[in-house]
Amino acid sequence: MPPKTSTIPTLSNTFVAASVALFAAACSPSERPAPATDYPHAEESIGELRAIYDGVLAPDVAIRTFRNIHRLLPVDTVPASTSPRRLPPADVTLPELRIVDEGREWSL
Repeated sequence: MPPKTSTIPTLSNTFVAASVALFAAACSPSERPAPATDYPHAEESIGELRAIYDGVLAPDVAIRTFRNIHRLLPVDTVPASTSPRRLPPADVTLPELRIVDEGREWSL
């Protein structure tokens, strides 16, 4: 008997990781969802954090999960320092990061 295969499309790990990174980078404090009491999607069922990283969420679950990512990864806004300091130069240079997934190449 052949193994069962899923007919639900899944997202590749690279796509999921890139989506999480872009979502986090794109959200300024003013664009974050309102608290749960005012947020219309607060009661939606969402996936688990591990499933995001594994890339096994069905597209509709992924959409609901990313829309409610604050429920999995809560954040607080940290006010800017009144006396910021520059970071010292690194002792070593990090190597270039290249990712190849399904024939497509990504670099950071």
